Amino acid sequence: MRYARNPRVLWRLVGERVVFRHAADRSATGAAEAAGAAALLWLCLEEPASVAELEADLAAAGPELDVQVDDVLAVLLDHALIEVVEPTP
Repeated sequence: MRYARNPRVLWRLVGERVVFRHAADRSATGAAEAAGAAALLWLCLEEPASVAELEADLAAAGPELDVQVDDVLAVLLDHALIEVVEPTP
């Protein structure tokens, strides 16, 4: 299984945080943000990636990042910030 950024999510890197907003959400409270490993994982999803690829990317970023990639992906999926995409043939 591979994961990709939801193309309907607008985002901006602000310092070391990523701020998100669904394009269709015009409410004043519709923004969310991620920091630390979650922000780094989002940046790693420039192209669709598997859990193993994301784990390797985070490991390369530094051994001090002790993160459960599955847990972070679950939160991003719950907020519809990312989506599951089919593997490329």
